[in-house]
Amino acid sequence: MKRRTFLQHAALSSAVTLVPNLSPILLNNALKKLIVIELAGGNDGWNTIIPYKNQCYYQLRPNIAIPPNEVLPLNNTLGFNPAWVLLKPIFERGEMCIVNNVGYPNSSDTHFRALDVWQTANLSPEKCQTGWLGRYLDYMTKQKATYSITFDYYINTALKGNTLSSLTVHQVVSAAKGIARNVSYLSNEKGKEEQDFIADLKQTATWMEEKVNVSVYYLTLGGFDTHIEQRATQDKLLNIYAKGIHYFINRLKQSNLFDDVLILTFSEFGRTLAENEQGGTNHGAANNVFLFSGSLKKSGFYNNIPDLNDLQKENLAHEIDFRSIYATILDNWWSIDASSVLNANLKRLNFI
Repeated sequence: MKRRTFLQHAALSSAVTLVPNLSPILLNNALKKLIVIELAGGNDGWNTIIPYKNQCYYQLRPNIAIPPNEVLPLNNTLGFNPAWVLLKPIFERGEMCIVNNVGYPNSSDTHFRALDVWQTANLSPEKCQTGWLGRYLDYMTKQKATYSITFDYYINTALKGNTLSSLTVHQVVSAAKGIARNVSYLSNEKGKEEQDFIADLKQTATWMEEKVNVSVYYLTLGGFDTHIEQRATQDKLLNIYAKGIHYFINRLKQSNLFDDVLILTFSEFGRTLAENEQGGTNHGAANNVFLFSGSLKKSGFYNNIPDLNDLQKENLAHEIDFRSIYATILDNWWSIDASSVLNANLKRLNFI
């Protein structure tokens, strides 16, 4: 079913019984906002943040490496994929932080398990029934209740908690006409990733401007499982992402909201450094995480990539535990006890 058709049916159906009383979601909430963007499928970090002075990179990628003359240099060794030309000024203004080598021990190269690890913040996700953001919402319910909204058709694992604090955008559209009065994409033609992704960001910005009681928005941009002919596919998706982020940040600035918004972008794993025979790459391990805000303490590169000659089976070994990023957000962004949400004592970083 096309997304437009699904949304039209959702808007016409009576879904009030599927969600709790939504009147609290209309209340003004001053909590800082987190926008989570999942690059689904395993984005290739090597062709996103490019070690354009490293011969090992070019030797192992004779067909898909980004040529040095196409790279957008950020420093003497690393640069952006040319599809991220709109993000370069954001990086240069100190509104973007790139954390390299993010992962966890014994990384899974299976999509579903790897995503479960990231979404539960548990290295044994089969033993955990809730997600890290769902547990955050449970924690907040005891103090000052807030909601999350996902633009997927279902509540993903990251947002699952023990309280009814997570909603899909389709449930909101069906059950609360007040909050949904500016859902502009209900009448738009859909079918392209760019239209969907930017429409979701537009709706997110609208709800932020209306100051609804939502502190977490979860968006997904898919298609990054690039085993075949990677350049064309990934470059297109990175361009869509860059256009969306560029639009979103500019709109938040116009509304004076950017300082109270943190954008977190991750992918369930990276890709191998060596290309395969189909002009693509295979599942890897550690990867980059991208953060945007008007309130960053550390911008630019949080850390460097490791020696490319010292990889583990063509994979990037993790240096930073992804849960440390979550712990930093919980502690430093929302000022709540991270250990009570993550059930672990993790190192904090200083990007926010």
